[in-house]
Amino acid sequence: MTSVTLANDEKALQKYRDAAKKTNDPNVQVDYAKFLINMIECQDTSGGNKNNDQASNQEKYNKLVEEASYWIYLLAKKDNAEAMYIKGTWYEYGRFGKEIKQDKAFRLYLSASKHDFPKAIYKVAEHYEKNKDIKRALQFYKKAASQGDVSALYRLALVYLIGDLKTEPDYSQALIYLKSAAAKANEECPDGAYVYGMILAKEWDKAVIPDQVVAPDDHEAKEYIQKAANLGHVKALYKMGHCYEYATLGCQFDPIFSVSYYKRAAAKGDAEADMALSKWYLCGAEGYFEQNEALAYEHAERAAMKGLAAAEFAMGYFHEVGIHVPVNSTQANDWYIKVIIGRFDLFYRPARGSFPKLYFFDRAGNISSQTFWFLN
Repeated sequence: MTSVTLANDEKALQKYRDAAKKTNDPNVQVDYAKFLINMIECQDTSGGNKNNDQASNQEKYNKLVEEASYWIYLLAKKDNAEAMYIKGTWYEYGRFGKEIKQDKAFRLYLSASKHDFPKAIYKVAEHYEKNKDIKRALQFYKKAASQGDVSALYRLALVYLIGDLKTEPDYSQALIYLKSAAAKANEECPDGAYVYGMILAKEWDKAVIPDQVVAPDDHEAKEYIQKAANLGHVKALYKMGHCYEYATLGCQFDPIFSVSYYKRAAAKGDAEADMALSKWYLCGAEGYFEQNEALAYEHAERAAMKGLAAAEFAMGYFHEVGIHVPVNSTQANDWYIKVIIGRFDLFYRPARGSFPKLYFFDRAGNISSQTFWFLN
């Protein structure tokens, strides 16, 4: 039974509550507290039902927060490691009405780490890293990794891949951690699967891993990147959209799949994904979906509002030639100026005194260049 289903079933919820009160098993009690927290988070993301009385919803929400807090505080006082960790996150991020207090969060993490709670050990390592205590940071990262904490495995993989935390690069050691992080990847830390996939695809830009250390493997690369995408990793979602658009890493050309992945990445705020969707809708895909200038404009505008230079230029072009909007040279110039101010590197000057050029895509989706000038 899901949290939402149980929450709407008052009798079932009361049975769960009664079981938590009657038992002496802290695992049952912390699971109930986590269930309440999940209910609260579901209400936060859903925004509530507009057809219901808002005051009633707020009262129910407040009671859930009060009850969850009661259990977490009670269990934390009894030195329950997971409860101390959860309470620590509330002070670290200022959740459930708590004021952000990093020192208090750290003390709770440290207490939980003494009970060998992996997530708390990782948080302690993070604290030491932020405070430049490299020796202790590595010590706690390694301890958390030895207990299978995915975030710690991934952090150590990066340490040895790029030579971070005053450590010399060691690709063999890095891959031990990275493969484990990729295998254990979850929604909290899908990064290991994405990075390992990109390394297998020979497209990771942080370091060049020799082929004798990691042989290229497009099939396996796709598997790991897709795994990260399924876990919600934004860059992985974009990459899968790109793969289905350009038929790379063994993916067949599929505009529907491509758009689907780009949409998921864009929904998470990725400007490049919005720009990719703009190009798809500007051109359409024969046999799949029609051209839609309104959507092309909408996604380009979203990307431009996030400061993506290519999207800012596209907005200028849309206003210059009248795509979805009337021709408006003033607005076109405004967008072009944004590009100039923000990204001089987009310009190409072939000779002294000549006009700069900008690259853009036309209605057919072809990349070309245009001499830039101010429109009158």
